Amino acid sequence: MFSVVKAEIKKNFKFGVIIVWMLTIFLAYSSTYNFDINETYANLFSKWFGLAPFMGLTMFMMFSGSFIIEYNSNMDGLIKATKNGKKQLVISKFIAAGVSASIVNLSILYTMVLRALVSLNFKGLDTPLKNLWYFGNSGSNITVIQMILMMTINIIIGSFLLAALGLFLSSK
Repeated sequence: MFSVVKAEIKKNFKFGVIIVWMLTIFLAYSSTYNFDINETYANLFSKWFGLAPFMGLTMFMMFSGSFIIEYNSNMDGLIKATKNGKKQLVISKFIAAGVSASIVNLSILYTMVLRALVSLNFKGLDTPLKNLWYFGNSGSNITVIQMILMMTINIIIGSFLLAALGLFLSSK
């Protein structure tokens, strides 16, 4: 099953996907500006959500043809005929799509995070979010580093959920 996951990950990163991914990384890098500590981190979090359409486009491009090769080459009949063939293929595609989407989305986030951290010399990670204009009405004492870690976990979970949705829509 690992070899199928590896092959599916390679298949997900087609030339067009890599072009859109690199364009989004360039936009992520160039949209993070260096101001004071509070402004830079507020800018990081606000610009992250502005890049969501590009991440969605990249994931759509990855998942849109997931089952096309099997249907076009009549492999679906062979896969359905083998014991656990369909189940293992679907699980392998799900894992590969989730890992691929996580790689893309986390690379975009951490491009922005590293640009902000390097420009600030890794200072201000203990700044509470309520000090940032983007979270100005928040009463929470969550710090910037905690928010980055929560975003990482949410991105991984969200990538797998969107992968499941994309694979479901691709199989119909």
